[in-house]
Amino acid sequence: MNTGIRVSVSRILLAGVTLMLAAAFSWVAVRQFTATVLAKTMNRPPLEEAVRLAPLSAEYRTRLGYYYLYVDQDAVNAEQQFRKGIELAPTSATGWMGLAKTELNNGDTPASVAALDRAISLDPKGTSTLWEAGNLYLVIGETQKALHQLKLAADTDPSLSVSLMETAWRATRDVDLVLNEGLPATVAWRHDFIEFLISRQQPRAAIRAWDMLVALKQPLSREKSFNLIDYLIEQKHTNDAFHVWQGLVSLSPKVSGNNGAITNGGFESPVLNGGFDWRLAETNDVSFSIDTEDKHSGAQSLAMEIKSARLASFPVMQYVKLEPNTRFRFRAFVKGDLATASGARFAIAEYGKQPLAQTEEFTDGGKWTEVSAVFTTDADASIGIVRLIRERGETLVRGNLSIDDVSLTKEQQP
Repeated sequence: MNTGIRVSVSRILLAGVTLMLAAAFSWVAVRQFTATVLAKTMNRPPLEEAVRLAPLSAEYRTRLGYYYLYVDQDAVNAEQQFRKGIELAPTSATGWMGLAKTELNNGDTPASVAALDRAISLDPKGTSTLWEAGNLYLVIGETQKALHQLKLAADTDPSLSVSLMETAWRATRDVDLVLNEGLPATVAWRHDFIEFLISRQQPRAAIRAWDMLVALKQPLSREKSFNLIDYLIEQKHTNDAFHVWQGLVSLSPKVSGNNGAITNGGFESPVLNGGFDWRLAETNDVSFSIDTEDKHSGAQSLAMEIKSARLASFPVMQYVKLEPNTRFRFRAFVKGDLATASGARFAIAEYGKQPLAQTEEFTDGGKWTEVSAVFTTDADASIGIVRLIRERGETLVRGNLSIDDVSLTKEQQP
């Protein structure tokens, strides 16, 4: 009987202890769950309550520290929370980053740099850590360190590329520093930086960035190079536009050389549709092809088919490099059959000005015919435009026209 009683008592005691432990565990779990919910908010009372319920959570203390720092602008309480969080989790890069910001806010730059370096060492590949570090170094005045960290952040997250260029340019306004320290030394990155500078209307900086791009001595993007040339011409940096073209030609063996000031005058190379090469814009009324059967010289010519249309000009043009106070002779060979009361002729003009000269009009003919014009440029001439136009655009035109051996050469003044 006594043995049975003792067993019953033991079971009762064990059950009681189990219930007590379960209750205690439940209470801890409830506190932890409540703290987690509260910590997800960005209001001070819930964050403070979360820390009270879970005082050993480094994460909650760090969140509260950031709230004190950014919202309340209370650096004293922020530092206290960051330091407690670091005591609980010494390897938390987020906590060390918060401490670095707080120390900087307090005016203790050496302590801020020490905490910042510690954060980076703990999370050397974390995009957020690297990006924050770069921006903090900029505030401190460590520009080269800042650009290095920002570059590492963009390496881990390419979506930061525009932000990287914006931040680096705004902080330095120094193309050499940005390209040497802040961006990877690749053709793609330097092309993108030039595009960025174009978007920010920085022609001089874009030209310097171009020179540093060419210095890589690697194949370039024609499309992006053409964008820069067009932008510089629009900005009236015409000599610089030709400088860009020369750099592109030097690294692009497939770009044809000049026939005088004309590029690809015999259409022996593919037409690039940009830069200082021919620009042909096919429309519903005009189409182009390369003719290897009928040519004036060489292996091929440009053939154009025109449907019945009213055209003031044909979609054929090329920018050319001119020199001031210089006499030039323009020549081209044409062949075709145009049914129209107003034929085709070449016009040469300085950029943004009226034509300097026009060739004689051409309508039809069964053989290759030379058309030409002689003119002298103005004192400020730099870039010209060669176009194929019509005197009376209101009249209809249709038929075929072939062009070959276009040239623009300097002549002695009479």
